[in-house]
Amino acid sequence: MHTVHRQRCRWCASGGSGMSPAVVILAAGAGTRMQSRLAKSLHPVCGRTMLAWVLAAAEPLCQGRPVVVTAPDADDLRAACGDAADTCVQPAALGTGDAVRHARALVSADTDATLVLCGDMPLIRSSLLHRLVDRQRSGSGRGMAFASVERAEAQGFGRILRDSAGVVQEVVEERDCTPAQLEVTELNAGVYAFPTQWLFARADDLPVQANGERYLTDLVGTAVRDGLSVQAVSADPDDVWGVNDRVQLARVAHLMRQRINRGHMHRGVTLIDPDHTYIDADVRIGRDTLILPGTWLTGNTDIGEGCTIGPHTELDDTRVGEGSEVRHSVVEGADIGRECMIGPFARIRRGTRTGSHLHMGSFGEIKNSSLGSDIHMGHFSYVGDSDVGDGVNVGAGTITCNFDGQAKHRTVIEDGVFLGSGTTLVAPVRVSRGAMTGAGSVVTRDLPAETLAYGVPAKPRRSVGDGPRRQEPNREDSPS
Repeated sequence: MHTVHRQRCRWCASGGSGMSPAVVILAAGAGTRMQSRLAKSLHPVCGRTMLAWVLAAAEPLCQGRPVVVTAPDADDLRAACGDAADTCVQPAALGTGDAVRHARALVSADTDATLVLCGDMPLIRSSLLHRLVDRQRSGSGRGMAFASVERAEAQGFGRILRDSAGVVQEVVEERDCTPAQLEVTELNAGVYAFPTQWLFARADDLPVQANGERYLTDLVGTAVRDGLSVQAVSADPDDVWGVNDRVQLARVAHLMRQRINRGHMHRGVTLIDPDHTYIDADVRIGRDTLILPGTWLTGNTDIGEGCTIGPHTELDDTRVGEGSEVRHSVVEGADIGRECMIGPFARIRRGTRTGSHLHMGSFGEIKNSSLGSDIHMGHFSYVGDSDVGDGVNVGAGTITCNFDGQAKHRTVIEDGVFLGSGTTLVAPVRVSRGAMTGAGSVVTRDLPAETLAYGVPAKPRRSVGDGPRRQEPNREDSPS
């Protein structure tokens, strides 16, 4: 747990004044409209769960760790919080007001302000939370503030009611609104900043509604009656969309992609068609890189400067060195060197590392292998569980047979090797420096350096130095 001194410094460094607020995140909703076994807040949006986005927005502000309120059966949600948040359980689904009551034991009584927000609102920004806390502390310092939004689509949000002077009087939940109140377009976005001690004292006094729930929104009217300053803080409509079903999940994912893509373009990356480019939150892209349509960049992918990626390419947890090109290909968990040319229609699988200047053409696949620099692997080849040196030619149709039915074995191909078209390497096997195989060879035993071998099985025929490197075998060289 951070010390109070460090909490204050962190809050001040992010633009706030006074002690950093506590944060309570409500994530106990059943999420039945999602039609999913997965807790609603754990559904992903651009590479992070919705809850992770909310935690990231709150992280620069909160005192210690946020408190996440969960349902009793939400073991996956509590596990996902890990060390990023404390958790508590709301034993029964009795409303947002009841959920806050169960967070009381984990919120320090010394903090003067508590933010309450929802775990299904991934577009929320730290800047809005800052404004809420600053407005809550303005004036007497004992007021409350909450986010409001003006839009035609209510999304089930409560309506903000004001008096003739424009002063907030209460919030009415949509299900309890009169027809006239339903016409109100100023909506309560469900994000609040409360005085901490007042919040937990008054949460116990919230009335139980006909459905057995306690509404957190009733605290707005309570604050007015208690003489507190109540301020509705206007939010950008795109920042406060909640998620209750898959349609709404798709909408917030689209808005998040727009936000992410704009950020990359502002940092010097060209996206030809941002609406059809899909980039996760933790992807890094260097300047002057070109991303073509239909490209998916996911996980912790890291792309250097001056690359061309796509079209219709997937990179997941992959590093691409500067100046490389990957077209119409799928790369997962790999490390691609500088100035490489991959694709079209190539696949590179997890555990692969390459040096610079790899040329890999159509319908090739590499898996769990280490490749040196200046390798040519034109097309129709498979290299798996292999260690390949520098300057190697992998002829069309070359295959490393790495699985014997029970275990995987490695193939070693040393520097300068030339593998003729259709070569089959039956692992475990080593092809030593400068060796060469004829087309169609089946290599079942280690080959010496600078040796030409061919046949089924391949046998050493002569030294590579005794003739042209790529000379086809003649009659005198035919197998005996």
